Amino acid sequence: MAQLDERQLDPAVALASLDATAPREPHRLFALKQGDCFAVADAYGDIRGAGDGFFRDDTRVLSEFRLTVGGRQTSLLGASLSQDNV
Repeated sequence: MAQLDERQLDPAVALASLDATAPREPHRLFALKQGDCFAVADAYGDIRGAGDGFFRDDTRVLSEFRLTVGGRQTSLLGASLSQDNV
């Protein structure tokens, strides 16, 4: 009997098994703002360092962050914003 490969069954497992340095699509940026602080991250919650980051008083205080759960990268389940970003 052939053994099943779980990467073929579950797309989330397949994505998590990819190289961490490989580009992850889509790289659409989202901004979150609270008071004098704001964060710019991709849909996965990652801050990659180009124009991304966590800013306070117009100073970037965090330039790179990878969101992981149990040592694995997260899977995008959905991300959307309304026209007025509220």
